[in-house]
Amino acid sequence: TAIVTKILWHALELPLPLSALMTLTAVYGSNVLINLVTWPLSFGHGFGALGSEILAIVLAVWFTAIVTKILWHALELPLPLSALMTLTGIFVSGWILITLFPLPKS
Repeated sequence: TAIVTKILWHALELPLPLSALMTLTAVYGSNVLINLVTWPLSFGHGFGALGSEILAIVLAVWFTAIVTKILWHALELPLPLSALMTLTGIFVSGWILITLFPLPKS
């Protein structure tokens, strides 16, 4: 989240700081919604193995689409570039999390 904030902070150096605040609020708000929805799945209270995986994929696609649309509107970039920025942020954040907190070995 801090990395995404830093990237957005530099990308949104616009004359109106309100636009940066609105963009960061939208990104964090969508992140909070995803975390609240996926939190029960992390404890195994999902819909079973296949249902949980399908729900996780649907939510990942939805989150990617939401953040892409937020960046597209905020930065006025072409949609493919906004999608690339979103995917890069997600993969970099994921890589950092996996590096800092490796998955337990079974």
